[in-house]
Amino acid sequence: MLHQIGDSSPSSRETRIADSYKFAQHAQGGGRLPRPGIAGTRGRDIKESTADVASCRASIASRTRRFRAEGRPKFHDPGILVKSAKIDRSGIACLSSGVSIDEQEAAPTSESDDLIEDSPEPPGDETTVPGPWRASDGTPVPFPEAKAEWARVAHGVLVQTAKRYNDYVTYSELARRVLDESGIQYRPHQRNWIGKVVGEVAERNAAEGGPPLTALCVSSGDEKVGAGYAYALKLMGQPKPKDLQPHAAESRLECYRFHGADMPPGGGEPTPTRAVAAKRARTEPPVERPVVLCPVHFSQLPLSGQCDLCD
Repeated sequence: MLHQIGDSSPSSRETRIADSYKFAQHAQGGGRLPRPGIAGTRGRDIKESTADVASCRASIASRTRRFRAEGRPKFHDPGILVKSAKIDRSGIACLSSGVSIDEQEAAPTSESDDLIEDSPEPPGDETTVPGPWRASDGTPVPFPEAKAEWARVAHGVLVQTAKRYNDYVTYSELARRVLDESGIQYRPHQRNWIGKVVGEVAERNAAEGGPPLTALCVSSGDEKVGAGYAYALKLMGQPKPKDLQPHAAESRLECYRFHGADMPPGGGEPTPTRAVAAKRARTEPPVERPVVLCPVHFSQLPLSGQCDLCD
């Protein structure tokens, strides 16, 4: 006979752990879990209906709610808890983490660790992320208004960047400067909102004319242009190139010339970002040197150009 839920004597607990492990083996073998309090006999397969299994889960959920109301430790359905259990060398049923089922049941658990799906807790007060606010006095700012101000500042930052030859700015740096110079703060990570700001810069750029300033804005890791630059090309009526990086280097050169950067002799040339150039140097195959032979001994000349066999 299986022991009832809540029996905490050592012998009954060991028996319940062993029975729970048998439940897990039975479930993994394709059979359905028996309800607590109903034991099978040797040589007889227990096959409960779907309704019985649901009744078993509901019963355990009810007991779990009662345990919580009484302040007792949470009880987990053995059939759910030990699906991944195994028997260690000492014969104790353990979870895949190596913790025994006894230790798991005795340890305090957080709400996220609760495996009882049929007994949801009432949700607490959800934490809401505050919207933009002015750093000077904490006044809330509507997001559309904040985005317009951020776009105005971002446009100025990119224009100043275009006045320095071969300069560019990362999205994270642009977001930091936008928040600081606008005086409007925002808590979410920049990847959640800076793209919308760069999109407004691209729209203003397309309306006013000139080369796309979004070519000067690259990601922080690989220093590549992305969706913001492709969106700017779409607004300008240009097809999206197969490789954005060489095209963006051409656009950056046009930005430097258009905004009056101090150009080198010859007018400069399209230059990839430092990270892109470094990766290209690592991945491109080395240039093969032509083989030069000695006209007398017909052996390959060393780098010095002097044949070792000639006097």
